Amino acid sequence: MRTDKILIEKDLYDISDRIKEIDDSYYILYNPKNRKFEVHSSLQKNNTLALILPFEKLDARTVEYVRKTRRERFAQILKEIEAANEKTEKNKWNNIIDKCKDETLETLKYKDKENILTELLKKKENKNEG
Repeated sequence: MRTDKILIEKDLYDISDRIKEIDDSYYILYNPKNRKFEVHSSLQKNNTLALILPFEKLDARTVEYVRKTRRERFAQILKEIEAANEKTEKNKWNNIIDKCKDETLETLKYKDKENILTELLKKKENKNEG
């Protein structure tokens, strides 16, 4: 274990013990340089870092986050990412379609006015000729 990080063995909400229920190889280190908590796995050789926690405190969110990011959930996480990307893409295309529709309607609105104006000008020219 690195000496520039602090091993968290006991904490207010027993998060260090609760993550061991998820995976017995997990342990938590605090990195004072970036002020982040890190979850490490003793089963990983060379680089034991499993994930960096996005929270300033160790609490129930930590346990949920560790559980949610487990390798066993990779297929589910991939499906969630793909579904989110698909939704984003669909929303993007719907916005483009809506914008095109609005601009087309606006153009047609002026086109109708242009046709009316053209007809009025023709009638006026016909009166002037006749």
